[in-house]
Parts: sequence; structure tokens; C-alpha cells
Amino acid sequence: MSKYTTLSADEWSLCVQVANARQVSSIKKKGRDSVNKKGGWLEEFDKHIIGCVGELAVAKVIGVSWTGSVDTFKTEADLGSNLQVRHRSNPVYDLIVRESDNDDDIFILSRGMPPGSIEISGWIKGKDAKRKEWIRDFGNYGKPSYFVDCAHLQPMEDLK
Repeated sequence: MSKYTTLSADEWSLCVQVANARQVSSIKKKGRDSVNKKGGWLEEFDKHIIGCVGELAVAKVIGVSWTGSVDTFKTEADLGSNLQVRHRSNPVYDLIVRESDNDDDIFILSRGMPPGSIEISGWIKGKDAKRKEWIRDFGNYGKPSYFVDCAHLQPMEDLK
């Protein structure tokens, strides 16, 4: 069963500040997201905000601190030691897991954007998400990923 939360104006501001720090770091390193084609700095910034919203919302729901870390995308979990948050701004989108993602990490789907409610839909282990029938290449970017429907996620209550 999904859980829901909202972000306050101050929490939104924090997300935007962290997203800005992540974006500036990416610009300096000439970084590119591994899935999306980029149309410029503003489009990239949007993705950082969306990610921060999900990370903070999930942290609130499961009762852990959000560090808002920068430059740890490939080296650390979003939360705790093995929790990866995949936030989707569209409330009907599936959880995305990439082939290169750690099989032992837990992937949590969150959806929605402030000022509305943020849905924390559920979770799945990386290795369980990598089923051939879930491979898609939405947008024809040439980088297929696993798209896991909510029906296949474990309830948040079962996350230990």
C-alpha cells in the first residue's frame, strides 16, 4: 500500500537549493544524465529538482535523515546504505531501474510534485526488478531500462 506526504515551502526551497548545487556540479564536470537527451541547463535542472523532491519525501515517510548530498550519484545510496529513490513527476509512471544499478540495492518509487501529495508507491530489490519482460526504451534513446509497474512493488510497510 502506498504512503503519502507533502512538502512544506521550506522543504521545497531546500530541494531547489540542493538541486542547484547538483546542477552546478554537473555543469562544471560537463555531466549528462544517463537516460535523457538534454536540451540545455534548464532541462537538466528540472531533473535534479525532481530527484530531490523524491529523496526528501521518501526520507520523511520512512523516518530517516536526508543529507541532500552532491556528487554521490554513482558512489552512495540516496538514503541509508542501500536505498535508491526513483522519483517520477508524473503520477502514473513506473519505477525505472537500469542494468548498471546494484542488484542488492532497494529501489523505491515516489511520484507526484508539490504542492500536491507525493506518493511513496513501494519498493523492489534491484535483482528482482531486472526481468526481461520489463525492459523498455521509452523515447528511443538507445538505453533500455527496466520499468516496474506498481503492482509488482513491495508495500512500504514491509521495508526493513
